[in-house]
Amino acid sequence: MKPKIISLVGVVALGALAWIVVQQREITRLRSESSDLEARLAAPLGNRPAAQKGSGSSGDQGEPLSGSGIDWEEALMLAKGERGHADNAIFHRQIEALSPDQLMAAIDELEASDIPERLKMELAQRFLPRLVKVSPQIALERFGKYADSINMSTLLARAMESWTKEDSGAALAWLDGMVASNPLYANALSRISPGRIALETAVLRVMLPDKAELLVERISAMPEEEAARLFKNLRWEGSKDVEPLAIAELVRQTLPQEERDDVLRHKAGLLASGGLEKAAEFFDQIDAKPDELRACMEAVVEHRMKAPASAPDLESEMKAMRDWVAVRDVERADLLTGFGFGNALYGRDLDFDEVAPVVMIFHNSAGNDEVLHGFLKNGGCCHGARSLELAGKISDPEIREEVTRHIRSHR
Repeated sequence: MKPKIISLVGVVALGALAWIVVQQREITRLRSESSDLEARLAAPLGNRPAAQKGSGSSGDQGEPLSGSGIDWEEALMLAKGERGHADNAIFHRQIEALSPDQLMAAIDELEASDIPERLKMELAQRFLPRLVKVSPQIALERFGKYADSINMSTLLARAMESWTKEDSGAALAWLDGMVASNPLYANALSRISPGRIALETAVLRVMLPDKAELLVERISAMPEEEAARLFKNLRWEGSKDVEPLAIAELVRQTLPQEERDDVLRHKAGLLASGGLEKAAEFFDQIDAKPDELRACMEAVVEHRMKAPASAPDLESEMKAMRDWVAVRDVERADLLTGFGFGNALYGRDLDFDEVAPVVMIFHNSAGNDEVLHGFLKNGGCCHGARSLELAGKISDPEIREEVTRHIRSHR
C-alpha cells in the first residue's frame, strides 16, 4: 500500500507544481498587457505601438491618415465591436485631444470614406460629443441626418439649442431645409420623426416666451400628430426652463381640440401618478379651462389608482379621490369613482372580493347606478358570475343591460 500512497502523493505534487507554473505565466502575461495598456494610453495621437494597430486579415497595419492622425482601420474595428473597453477608452481620449483642425479633417475623412453607412453612423456617434463642443453648427450640418438615432438625438438637440441661441435665423433655415429634403423621415414608418421632435423641442426652449408668434407658425405647419408628440415629449410641467402657461397657450393655439385634450391628459395623468396635488398644481399653472379639466379627469383617476396606494385603506383613498374629482367634474364624479375602482383592481393586482364590498359602499352612498356602471365597464367586468351579480344591483334597465352585455363579452 505504501508505494501506491507515495505514487499518489507524487501525482498531486506534480499537479500542484504545474498549476503554479501556469498561474505564474498568466500573471506575467497580465503584467505585460497592463504595461502595454499604460503605454498606449500615454502615447500621443497617431503614435500608438504598431503591434496594437489594425489587425485586418491582409496584415496591413493601417497607418494613421496624415490629415487627422486617426487610425481608420482601428476605428473600423471599434465600430464593428471587435475591440474591447480599453481600446474604446483610448479612441475616446484621442478624439478629445484632437485640435479643431484635426477634428474637421477627421470628419472629412469619415464622410469621404466608403465605409458602410451603418458603421459610418457608429463612428460619427463617437466624434459627435467633441464636435458639438467645437461647433454646434457643423455638428448639425454634418451629422444632423442622424437625429433619429437614439444615441445621437440628445447631443444634436443640445447643438440645436446652442446654434439657435447664437443665430436663430441660420439654425431655423437649416432645420427647415432638413425637413423639406426629407432625410429625417427617410426610415420612418409614419410622418413622425423623433429626430425632428428633438430638434424642434430645442428651438422651442430657446424661443419661448419672446418669439411665441414664430413658434405658433412653425408648430402649426407640422403634422398634427407630430406636433402633439412634441408637446408630450417636452418636459414643461414644473420646469424651470419654460413656463407651463406659455406652453399651454402654444398647445391651445396650434392643436385641434382632440389633440389638445390628448396632450393635456397625457401630462396630467403622468403627474397624478405622483399624487393628486401634482396634477392640481399643473392645472393651476396652465390656468386649465373647465372643458380641459373634464377632458383630463379620466386620465388622472386612472394613473392615480394604478399607482401605489396613497392612504391606509382603499375606502379612504377613494373618498379623497371622489372629493377631488367632484370639484372639477361634479357630473361624472360617481362614474369616475367606479372607474377608479376598476383601475385599482388591476393596476394594484387586488382581489375582486376585496374590492367589490368597497364599491358597494360608494354605490349605496351615491344613490344612483354610476359607481357600478364605471366599475363594471372597466376592470370589474372580467369576473364572470361575480361581476354579473353586481350588475344585477343596477336599477336602470338600460344601463344594466349594457353592462351585462359588456361583462359577457369579456368571459
